Amino acid sequence: MRNRNKLVVATYNLQFSLHLEEVKDNILSMVGMGVNLFCLQEVINKTGKVSVIELLLNELGSNWRAVCNLGTKKTILGMGNCIIWNTNVLTLKKEQKEFLPIYNRLGIHEKIFSWFAGGTTAPFQRRVIIGQFKLNEAEIRITNLHLDQNGGLMNRRKQLLYLMNILRKNKFSKEIICGDFNSFDLLKKGKEAKMQKNILGNNFIDASRKSGWTADLNDIYFEKGSRFLTFLIKNMRVHVRRKLDYIWIKNIKCLRCDKLLLNGSDHNPIIVYLEV
Repeated sequence: MRNRNKLVVATYNLQFSLHLEEVKDNILSMVGMGVNLFCLQEVINKTGKVSVIELLLNELGSNWRAVCNLGTKKTILGMGNCIIWNTNVLTLKKEQKEFLPIYNRLGIHEKIFSWFAGGTTAPFQRRVIIGQFKLNEAEIRITNLHLDQNGGLMNRRKQLLYLMNILRKNKFSKEIICGDFNSFDLLKKGKEAKMQKNILGNNFIDASRKSGWTADLNDIYFEKGSRFLTFLIKNMRVHVRRKLDYIWIKNIKCLRCDKLLLNGSDHNPIIVYLEV
């Protein structure tokens, strides 16, 4: 995209950074499609392995940078969020790391799912990374979040309200808020989308509203108990598809939104082409 006022943003949950080679190939493909900023969730630095961010920066080249909010543990409990961007397009002015209220009251069903999916019943500390960027003369604040799947809609409402109270202390005309909102909405009543809109306010629009579902239960890789659950879910063709990933924008024009059906994660990345 030659217009200097264009920005191409992708949000992508990496599913505990399990499949690094596939993720790397997917990221490089998206760069070929014009993406110049990535918001990544479930980024983990694993013991004895090259980090996914180091791997990506080595492949992308010297004009790419990253800011992250990760935990110190080399397990899924240390997972966090990162923003990677092309310095030929954007200049980082300031970074900000925030921590969402932690949900400690996991129910039995939540503990069972967490154990099968990640081998832990401990609650996750959900993190946020915020970057204040310049695109030519325009200043843009980009927030990459990951809300909790546990605790239901009320917990996600609490976490999003907490974050917005922080963001409103320093107002920006142009903003992007994106990531994994974990809006499972099992009964498809649209309550989660309404909750997001009510908290974000009328100035924000969902640039990804036409993406449709972004995650499918059938694509989950279960760390523990995989034989039983793989048979139950995959061989019996159990599909539960929901839109978990969003890109909200304020005072920015959305030209196009694409969803890519890719291997390497249980989430599909969303790309939005923007005019600032």
